[in-house]
Amino acid sequence: MSGTTRKGYALVLASAVGFALATFFARMAFVRFPDQDPFNVAFWGWFSGMTGASLLYLWSKKNQQKLIKVVREDKFLILSVGFLTALGGVFWFFALEAMTAGIVSLFDQLIVVWSFILSYIFLGERARFLSLIGLIIAALGLLFVSSLEGQVSLWGITCSFVATINIAVQSVILKKYAANTDSLALTFLRGWSIVVVAGLVFGLWGKLNSPDSGEFIFIVFLSQFFGLFLARAAYINAHKYLEVNHLASINIVIPVITLVLSFLFLGESMDSEKIIGAFLIVLG
Repeated sequence: MSGTTRKGYALVLASAVGFALATFFARMAFVRFPDQDPFNVAFWGWFSGMTGASLLYLWSKKNQQKLIKVVREDKFLILSVGFLTALGGVFWFFALEAMTAGIVSLFDQLIVVWSFILSYIFLGERARFLSLIGLIIAALGLLFVSSLEGQVSLWGITCSFVATINIAVQSVILKKYAANTDSLALTFLRGWSIVVVAGLVFGLWGKLNSPDSGEFIFIVFLSQFFGLFLARAAYINAHKYLEVNHLASINIVIPVITLVLSFLFLGESMDSEKIIGAFLIVLG
């Protein structure tokens, strides 16, 4: 394994841990504040997370210069990735409201399926025989998870489908057009584009309410500071070192971490179907 490949694996593993923490804290917000709908959890998480990211990122003059360069040269990336992220993000929060964190994290592994298909069609990446076998095994795992009555809904699964397809499409765009783009600057712009679009749409739709709990803001801040900024920056940067289907495949550790955290701290059940499903998905 080359040094470049090792760097890619290290980045995507770091992103997987960050995404697992993001899922855990977002679900915690729904559990502790059941009166909050997905629009509020999404917007205030994105807004607070990116506000915290701004305090860190904009402190450096070097980062400011990189940011200006990306704005001037990569408008297509900013607009396309920002739009897809906002759309997929809203559906991800809908899925998280409808199903438990562990279940959503397992269905997030559909990213592997979509990434495999799209990278083969649009990027010409190899369709390995073992990859096909792996997808079949992972699909069996998802079927086990889908059999959990009372924890899985058709609406939740549909939302997961939409959210994961959006992430896979973004990966194809990033792999094709972002080879020379500063990953942290792109992540920063991507994050704020979501905040602006979501704020306008949700506000005009009448879906936003001012939170009256500091604990709520802190929980959703942790979720999206990890998910929207830190983990996503590592994941975007990893596109420079690994193929898209490899990137998606390594994220199999996300549901394992999320299931354990949700079982220990949120009181979510550890059903045999979840264990079997998670095992098959990871095996695949």
